[in-house]
Amino acid sequence: RMTKRSAMALAPLLRCSELVRNAAAAAARAPSGTMAQRRGLAHVHPSAVVVPPARLADDASIGPNAVVGPDVEVGSGSSVGAGCVVQHATIGCNVVIHPGACIGQDGFGFHVGAEAHEKKPQELRVIVEDRVEIGSNTTIDRGSWQDTVIGAGSKLDNLIQIGHNVRIGKNCLIAAQTGIAGSTHLGDFCLVGGQVGIAQHLKIGDRVQIAAKSGVMTHLAAGGRYGGTPAIPITQFHRQTISQRRTAAARERTQGDPVK
Repeated sequence: RMTKRSAMALAPLLRCSELVRNAAAAAARAPSGTMAQRRGLAHVHPSAVVVPPARLADDASIGPNAVVGPDVEVGSGSSVGAGCVVQHATIGCNVVIHPGACIGQDGFGFHVGAEAHEKKPQELRVIVEDRVEIGSNTTIDRGSWQDTVIGAGSKLDNLIQIGHNVRIGKNCLIAAQTGIAGSTHLGDFCLVGGQVGIAQHLKIGDRVQIAAKSGVMTHLAAGGRYGGTPAIPITQFHRQTISQRRTAAARERTQGDPVK
């Protein structure tokens, strides 16, 4: 379902290239027996599935065994890697989606009941802006009450989970095995280490840095550096770590317990 907000977000992406309007007719014109067929002018591997009326830019590339859903648009210079599944999404220009990524599936949302749990509607889209890179086996859920957005120039490592309605700002770097729960917003130029967990409905300011293995449970102010679980300013986290080591060393001296 296309909302007014979705349409506004799509407008600059549609201007970046001329898109193939009829994937079925383009496929019929493609030569067979080649490593990568051309559907229209887009490079589509013979084993890939592009469901009409998906729209591909002239120089887009779809890898082996990838699946592109009917309401997907892929912009100029973008590539969808082997085994990817892309649905309910707009992919901007010069985007790289590495093998195995899944984009646009339903988010995890349920009304909790005493007898059974009722699924919440997940009917919006994923907007991937220009120059984004998405690592292998990363998953990005479609929006429920607002589109999920990956800002221009952001780079996502392998094995990252992005929940529904998440908005990631421009030029963020997010390392592997990070999970961002639904409806959280990251500002521009954020740096997130590996295996970070970020709770739902939070606001992370611009240029925030989060150390690996941190657990973020509250809003984080712009420009700060944070670490630990729950995440706190990094200098405070280091002081706590030093204090814990000193306490353990003192216990060893008095009680003979080894420092672990």
